[in-house]
Amino acid sequence: MRPILLWMGYVSITGLRLRSAFYAPVFWLHAVPSFRAAEKAAGALSVEAWQAGGVQYTLTFWDSFAKTRAYVRSPVHAKAVRVFDKIATGQTYGYADTVLPSRSEAQKLLAKKGRSYG
Repeated sequence: MRPILLWMGYVSITGLRLRSAFYAPVFWLHAVPSFRAAEKAAGALSVEAWQAGGVQYTLTFWDSFAKTRAYVRSPVHAKAVRVFDKIATGQTYGYADTVLPSRSEAQKLLAKKGRSYG
């Protein structure tokens, strides 16, 4: 069942594609701690990760934009972002809503509205 809020929360979607399989160990060295930190972060209501078509996706749902930003600025996430820019390309997309999209909906939103980097 997808989380639904009675107020506006914040949805964050990311998709990363490694520049080379050579970077996989570095990716996982940073991705796992970042994922675990998100699971424990204040305001995190749902934290998911999956792989499809060579892209590593994350889908998180937060009780507020402020809590999302606090996590993004956390040391573990900031460290990962500095590394990911060198080893991967990707997209991010975030928006306010009361419901978390499905994984397939998230992939479509990211493809259509995501901001590219790397």
